[in-house]
Amino acid sequence: MFTIPKDIIAYLDTFRTAHGGTVTVITAAASLIAIVKSTLNTWGLNQQADIQREIQSNRYKLELFDKRFKVFTEFKQKINTGNEPLNNANVLKLKNVANKLDENIPEIQKLQLIFGSGDKKISSFLSSTQKFKQLVQLTSVHIPLLEGKEIEIKDINDDTCKMNGTIAGFVTENYKRQVCGEVENLTKELNENRLQLITVPFDYDIERNKLEEYLSEKLSVPEQAFEKRLWFFVRWRDRRTVD
Repeated sequence: MFTIPKDIIAYLDTFRTAHGGTVTVITAAASLIAIVKSTLNTWGLNQQADIQREIQSNRYKLELFDKRFKVFTEFKQKINTGNEPLNNANVLKLKNVANKLDENIPEIQKLQLIFGSGDKKISSFLSSTQKFKQLVQLTSVHIPLLEGKEIEIKDINDDTCKMNGTIAGFVTENYKRQVCGEVENLTKELNENRLQLITVPFDYDIERNKLEEYLSEKLSVPEQAFEKRLWFFVRWRDRRTVD
C-alpha cells in the first residue's frame, strides 16, 4: 500500500519531464491571475477611499455654502448705510449714524470669519466702516465744543468791557486770545470733517453694494460638489496635487 504515493510521484515527474513547458505556462498564468486579483482588490479599496473623500469634500462644500448664505443674508438685512450727505447734520443725527456704523462692525467680522479673514474686500469695507464711524464721532464732538467756546468768548467780551484797564482785564484779554485760537482750530477741523461728510456716505454705500455683488459670486455652490469623475482621473489629480 506504500507504492501508491511512489507511483504518483513517479507519474508527476514523468509528466513534468514530458510537459515541462505546459507546467511553466500554467504556473505563470496562475501567478498572473493572482496578481490581477490582488490589483483589482487594491483598486477597489482605493476607489472606496476616493469615494469617501469625495463625499466628505462635497459635504464640506455644501455646509460651507449654507454658512456663507446665512451670514450673507444677515449682513444684507442688518447692515446700515446712508446715501445722504451729513455735512449739515446735527449732533443727534450724527450720534445715530455712529451707533448704526458701530452695529455694522460685528456683522462685517462675521463675514471675515466665514469667508476668510484674509479677504481684502471684506477687510477694506471693515476699515471704511471704522474710519466713517470715527469721522462722524469726531464731528459730533466738535460741534458742541465749538459752540461752547464761542459762548465763552462772548462772556469774555462782556467781562473785558467791565475790567478795561485793570490787571484782571489784561489777564482776561490774554485768555481770550487763547480761546480764539482754539475756536479757529476747531472751526478749521469741523469744516474739513463736514466737507468729507458730503461724499463719504455715498462712497460707503457704493462700497457696500460692490461688496454684496462680490460675496454673491462666492456664494454659488461649487460644481465639483455634484460632478462625477472617473476614478483614474481622481487618482491622477490627487497625485498631481501632492507633487
